[in-house]
Amino acid sequence: MMNGEQYIASLREMRTVVYYRGKRVESLVDHPGIRPHINAAAMTYELAHDPEYEDLLTATSHLTGQRINRFTHIHQSTEDLVKKVKMLRAISQKTGTCYQRCVGFDAINALYGITYEMDQKKGTDYHQRLLEFLKYIQATDRMSDGAMTDPKGDRSLPPSKQADPDQYLHVVEKRSNGIIVRGAKVHQTGGVNSHEIIAMPTVALGPDDAQYAVAFAIPSDTKGLTYIFGRQTNDTRKEEGEIDQGNAQFGIVGGEALVVGASVAFGPRAEVKGPTWLAGNDVAVAGRLGAGLRVYARSVSILARVAGDARLTGETIELMPGARIEGDLHYVSVRELRVHPGASVAGRIVREPGVFSSWTPRLRAPGLPPLRPLLMLGLLAAGALLLALFPRFTAAAVEAVARMPVRCLGLGTAILF
Repeated sequence: MMNGEQYIASLREMRTVVYYRGKRVESLVDHPGIRPHINAAAMTYELAHDPEYEDLLTATSHLTGQRINRFTHIHQSTEDLVKKVKMLRAISQKTGTCYQRCVGFDAINALYGITYEMDQKKGTDYHQRLLEFLKYIQATDRMSDGAMTDPKGDRSLPPSKQADPDQYLHVVEKRSNGIIVRGAKVHQTGGVNSHEIIAMPTVALGPDDAQYAVAFAIPSDTKGLTYIFGRQTNDTRKEEGEIDQGNAQFGIVGGEALVVGASVAFGPRAEVKGPTWLAGNDVAVAGRLGAGLRVYARSVSILARVAGDARLTGETIELMPGARIEGDLHYVSVRELRVHPGASVAGRIVREPGVFSSWTPRLRAPGLPPLRPLLMLGLLAAGALLLALFPRFTAAAVEAVARMPVRCLGLGTAILF
């Protein structure tokens, strides 16, 4: 089975034709818009070698008896189905995003049953062909993309009635060594960084749609295939700066952290791949921070390993035992930085001028004091009007004042002043 690094290296060997924002991508692995998605898929390989997760991420092939990545496995029991769900949850907790192998996983399991039933009814050998493909992807640990969604054209019409027959993938020629197909598949999550494309129909088909009833698998870099990589949230910001990139490590959903609050704490298992900005009253940071740290707080305690520079502003700043800043440390404080035994800074420690200042927002309304007499007269007029219009309600209010005079007086004073 491949690990994450081997998966990424395998993509370098492919010659997949991909266009991104109108330009040909020379290297998928090194492209900033595509690499986060590759990193997410790599996690499905990396966790298969982690003792904590290998029971979920691996399985025993019923075809070969070999240990394989579960994403190439055919479910054999309810236990397999339960482990599949737990596996997907575990990877999601690691990446916070889509890791692109679910549809391909479901595709091989769906085709496994369908091809068997077809062979039983038609006397064909589709199931045997699928078994050979399964042995291949299990032995080589290939990632498969489930290519299901067609452009569809006029969705009120079946494939065979479309004005443009290429709106659905279909067979245009049969040969002794295979078939020729034409069409497209859209919204293929992970298609550009998969090894195999498993094409399947996308809608229910009738007797006139026979040429569209086709399923097959081909290598992703097969000559004649062209990929247009879709736009992603914050995609251009990966090329423009540090913050607002979305999930900088795995694509979509926070790769950096921007946290503002009264008390902010990162535990020892916390991990942020991008830059980290923290602000609050008390900030305590542990774990691993991958691209620098900035903190603005009254009390700052650092227990983390920070890859890059740190800029800290506060009344008290401490580097706790085990903390490590791998770059320079710049700090602003009226007090000296306290470095506990076991903490270290690889670069310079620079104390910069300035002080930490906290502030509390206040409502300011220029010209309000002179208007208070008019406000009081208005309240009296409003009270008289309420008495005339809602006598019962006003009487109940008078009773409430009689029962709780101090509370009502305090509330009225607060509203008035």
